[in-house]
Amino acid sequence: MICKKIFLQMPILFILGINSGLAETTGVCNSEGTCLWRLDESGTMTVYAKANSGNVAMADYDCNGIPCGDGNRPWENNLSQIKHLVVDDNIVNIGKDAFQNATNLQTVTGMKNVKDIGMDAFAYAYSLSNIDMPEVETIETDGFLQSKLKNIYLPSIQTLADNAFRNSHLLEYAELNESSNINEKAFAGTKIAGCNSYVCLNCGNKVFQTGEGCVDKCNDNYSSYFGYCLRTRYSLQEADAATSDDNENLIEWIFE
Repeated sequence: MICKKIFLQMPILFILGINSGLAETTGVCNSEGTCLWRLDESGTMTVYAKANSGNVAMADYDCNGIPCGDGNRPWENNLSQIKHLVVDDNIVNIGKDAFQNATNLQTVTGMKNVKDIGMDAFAYAYSLSNIDMPEVETIETDGFLQSKLKNIYLPSIQTLADNAFRNSHLLEYAELNESSNINEKAFAGTKIAGCNSYVCLNCGNKVFQTGEGCVDKCNDNYSSYFGYCLRTRYSLQEADAATSDDNENLIEWIFE
């Protein structure tokens, strides 16, 4: 009788073990079924292309206003669980309204071939503090409304729509493509509001460090000079007394 009881209970435990590992939520993110997504129990959401589909686009979604009401996104009921977004190499865009109101989203990585970020795509993603955008060419209106971004690097950007980063109050540094078309209201409500240059900077009481944006102090082998971290070449007294030609060289150093 004892052996029989153990034999009967083991399959039940085995089944429970399997079910406890099925915490992932999955689905599709375009009408063709070539864009897929999965959200694991740690809060990491991955958007990726179906095998052998090549480059694919996410769908645009409709949130019925700002802020988002009941949208038609497949992850609508899981939105608050998303903490990290990983975008596969074969995804070429982030759809309109896709992650609006994803208030717990902190980081977005991957994005190797993403070219376009749709209107309100990350609007009200209040916790978003880090995103990779190496190939992004277009950011639509309110793409990053009220984010927590401080520094952004957009080497491939061509168009920044009005209010692209509106009210992202912590934003203090942006490095853009020299030929980009920047709407005059792209940075409305940020520390670099009104900037229309390819380098936008407002470090306040901090200093600017090349490749890092605004920092509390300069890295080793750099000296702070009028708010910029320059490679140590002159003492500050020598820099003050430098010729105009030397001063031009100093300015060039800032953006090396």
